[in-house]
Amino acid sequence: MGNDQIRQDQSSGTTTIGVVVMAAAIGAAGWCGWQGLKVRTTAPQQLAGKLLEVKLKNDIPYDFELRTLAGKTVSLKELRNKTVFLNFWATWCPPCIEEMPSLRRLYQRLVDHPNFVFLAVSTDDDWGVVQRFFEREPANFPVLLDAKGGLARRYGTSKFPETYVIDHGRLVGHIIGPRDWDKWYAEAWLRGLLEQRS
Repeated sequence: MGNDQIRQDQSSGTTTIGVVVMAAAIGAAGWCGWQGLKVRTTAPQQLAGKLLEVKLKNDIPYDFELRTLAGKTVSLKELRNKTVFLNFWATWCPPCIEEMPSLRRLYQRLVDHPNFVFLAVSTDDDWGVVQRFFEREPANFPVLLDAKGGLARRYGTSKFPETYVIDHGRLVGHIIGPRDWDKWYAEAWLRGLLEQRS
């Protein structure tokens, strides 16, 4: 092979490498730009989740069918396209009672969103104590009964109240203990999930 041919092959190889490097650089720049956009659009929700002390999850939730205080059956399978706020509580639990007023107000602020479902699941032994609890001030949200807490234990609940957020069939967040649901970041984190699906 002559020197001219060798130089031509080397030049061709250099050109090919240059094109590949340039393409890779453009692709990397585009990816970084997309990531930057992603971070900018999700940063407020990330901050809200941190302030709310949400344990982020990506699990399959346990399916259930429970009856409400009004006698309606609620099935998680029928809520696959919704964002479900699942709060386990009990009438004998002081922290649960402490957060109840702000839960009422949170529900009132989000109830009109078509994809938001709020479920307050009592782990009391029977409906009697739950009904007495709401005699003075009836619940403005759906109340369900998980008699003796079997479902709550399956979810891993050990420190009442505990809240699980299920978004389109995936368990995405776990909140242990009571919260002041009037704080801006509580609603902001939930609305962030809802707006992603709008």
